[in-house]
Amino acid sequence: MARPKPANVPPKPWWRSRSVLIALMVHAVLFLGLFQLHYTEAEWDRLNVLNGSSPTVGQAVRTLLREHGVMGVLTAYFEVHREIVLYHRYSELALRSVDVTRPPTDPAQGHLRPYRDVLVEYPPGALLVMLVPGLFTSDFENYLHIFIAWVGLLCLASLFLGLRLFSTRPMKPEPLARGLWGSVWFMACFGPLLAARCDFAVPLVCLVGAAAYDRAVHTNSLVWFAAFGATIACGVMVKIVPGVLLLAGLICLLAGDRRPQWKPAAAVLAGFLAMMIVFNAACYAAWGEGFLRCYTYHMDRGVQLESTYAGILAAAHGAGRPLAVEFSFGSVNLVTGYTGLVKTVSPLLFLLVAGIVASRFLALRRSGASLASPVFALLLLSTILLLAFMLTGKVFSPQYLLWIAPLLAVMRGVRRDMDRLFFVFLAAAGLTQVIYPLFYDQLGSMYPAMILLLNLRNALLVAVLAGLIWRLPALLQPEADNFNGGTTSAAATAES
Repeated sequence: MARPKPANVPPKPWWRSRSVLIALMVHAVLFLGLFQLHYTEAEWDRLNVLNGSSPTVGQAVRTLLREHGVMGVLTAYFEVHREIVLYHRYSELALRSVDVTRPPTDPAQGHLRPYRDVLVEYPPGALLVMLVPGLFTSDFENYLHIFIAWVGLLCLASLFLGLRLFSTRPMKPEPLARGLWGSVWFMACFGPLLAARCDFAVPLVCLVGAAAYDRAVHTNSLVWFAAFGATIACGVMVKIVPGVLLLAGLICLLAGDRRPQWKPAAAVLAGFLAMMIVFNAACYAAWGEGFLRCYTYHMDRGVQLESTYAGILAAAHGAGRPLAVEFSFGSVNLVTGYTGLVKTVSPLLFLLVAGIVASRFLALRRSGASLASPVFALLLLSTILLLAFMLTGKVFSPQYLLWIAPLLAVMRGVRRDMDRLFFVFLAAAGLTQVIYPLFYDQLGSMYPAMILLLNLRNALLVAVLAGLIWRLPALLQPEADNFNGGTTSAAATAES
């Protein structure tokens, strides 16, 4: 017969939890092992010669098996590192004023500047993320290995920061394990592409902003609210999308209580605008009008092949509507007479979704219901708005899912009632891997099966968005049976 557990035994610390340690080990194996697998450019050239022109998938696999065995096929699956070549180029440009695409004998080498001399489509904050591996090496092969490990660190930092915000102190192992395993399942569904993109910086800066907001709410300090706004501006300088934190924060402050909190909202706006002015003025002074191209570049882009609109237009193409495909702005885009309409409708649809979210949030607060925690409300609203931005935008690259995957994993970690929506999101992530990179050429050739899969993936993400909006009142209120004794706020737990 099992011996009964003694009463008042303190909970086991998270670093002694087998589930947590195994999940961390899986992350390490992926980012330090499997995601590192790749062929050198010379080896790819040799394999392409052996395959000949336009090989079938079966022929390519047979060549890999003959030349490298099973490990060759596995390496080819994890070989999705083309974007890291671009990151390495920008890193060398920022750190050493060298453009690796130009001849070493070019007299301009050693004097080049990003934005001013070489077009860079990313904001300066993204350059900071890219150049970190370049601090340790200038060689591409070494840069690649360090970059992938750096991406893994950004991923884990997001998970730990988020779970620290919403867990009791000391942190319990169960919510941490649920969050980490949610991350593992996402990586298994989404595939190795996530290790070759710097988009994990987006949820990290969102969670840093959430931490500043949490501090502001609990100190009721206008200085901290201004710091929250300044943090959002820093995030916008990494990627434009953390700007949804500003909208989410204003919704929380102006619709999150019976009386709008005008002074804190004004402090947030002041901090945001001040930091944006300082950053952009400094960047413009350093790089001139070339710096503005990192904004106009994305405004000029067309309807990208994986967007919600593209799926609908591609289905209409199957019904006889004229359509063409082109490669521009570093991606595959549709050439259609509806591009202008999409550019007009896209921001209006996003504002419509934001208005629906704000109205449901306001109705909940006017009903007198209590929030689980203000910072959880901010994170939930930010996640909804990020997903809405993806689905209503004219551009939807697969790595955009990295913006919300850690945020959903964090919320799943501290709330059981997030499981169902999270698993729908995992299904969408799995279809995304099939679409890109596995069968992207077939999608570009308008194969009906791939058009169907694209629309199914987008429909699943729309279902996640609709589910989050529909369940917003329930998710914003304390869960009776969660992992933190009925609250999702570490600070609220400590205060109580």
